[in-house]
Amino acid sequence: MSDIILSNVDNGKTIALTSGQKLILQLSENPTTGYRWSLPMLKPEILRLVDDRFDLSSPVAMGSGGQRILTFQANHPGQLSLNLKNRREWEEEASAIGSFNLLIQVSESK
Repeated sequence: MSDIILSNVDNGKTIALTSGQKLILQLSENPTTGYRWSLPMLKPEILRLVDDRFDLSSPVAMGSGGQRILTFQANHPGQLSLNLKNRREWEEEASAIGSFNLLIQVSESK
């Protein structure tokens, strides 16, 4: 059972996972502008966040962006929508400059 790695181009897809499998999202982000990917409330019984980090692009320049790396683990069978928005935390949700949505279906591992 290998990890599934997705990026911005996978927006809108339906993803099938099995219990115990990891989903890794690599989303473009430039937190120096205040814009970060906001995480929705999850159903941890189905999918839980296990790691959240930011990797700078190379070469590193002042104000440069990078990748937000979010790692999730599928726990138990079920279905959920994962809806992230690239926005400033202190502004209204309507100010988002991007969104990333997945429909995730988790089944029992075989």
